[in-house]
Amino acid sequence: MVIVIIGILAAASIPAITSSYDRLKMESAYRQLKQDVRYARQLATTRQVNHGILFNPATETYSVYRQAVLNIVKDPSTQKSLTVTYASGKFSGINLVSTTFTNPAQDRLEFNSLGAPLGAGIVTVSYGGVTKTVQVEANTGRII
Repeated sequence: MVIVIIGILAAASIPAITSSYDRLKMESAYRQLKQDVRYARQLATTRQVNHGILFNPATETYSVYRQAVLNIVKDPSTQKSLTVTYASGKFSGINLVSTTFTNPAQDRLEFNSLGAPLGAGIVTVSYGGVTKTVQVEANTGRII
């Protein structure tokens, strides 16, 4: 009888655990995205050359680059190319919905040596029915 009750309680708690996991996964991906945008901005100001992020919603990826989109910077913690993939790995299932940057292109966010974006815009990501946006303001480069 006790085993049956424990089984019922365990089965009842599974949706709550899954929901919590989904929220944590989305929040983790969102924070990583904001951190990478801030990192690109910091690199531009400290190295005094343009740095940016190339977003590719079709492949669910983004990469931080230096001056040219093919020059991907290294992740300071892993020393590998700083490319985030939502199609596999810890962020599997996160959807890179859209980007709305105005300059240099819709799928690119680039900062000058003063930390100002060349064009403002928004990145939208979603997962499990939750949608979040990262907004970069014109002129100041403020990241919201």
